[in-house]
Amino acid sequence: MNIEQELKLRIQLDKMHKWPDVYMFKFVLPKDDDKLASLLSHFTDKAEITTRDSAKGNYMSITIREVMFSSDAVVERYKSITDIEGLLSL
Repeated sequence: MNIEQELKLRIQLDKMHKWPDVYMFKFVLPKDDDKLASLLSHFTDKAEITTRDSAKGNYMSITIREVMFSSDAVVERYKSITDIEGLLSL
């Protein structure tokens, strides 16, 4: 995510949310317990996590709802997970 994309995202988030607010993160990830554990390690134990396997079982969708305190916190969370191979943020 470049600086321009970050700024755009922050503006959109601030228009849609009054912080603090519950933010819903959505991801698609190849079915891999280590990658899932790596992703989940970036979220608190208070986050509400839902997973669902794809029809063929090769991928999983992950929905994570967590109280975030600012658009900056959301952007930083997205930036913290960029090194997880195969992770798609929706």
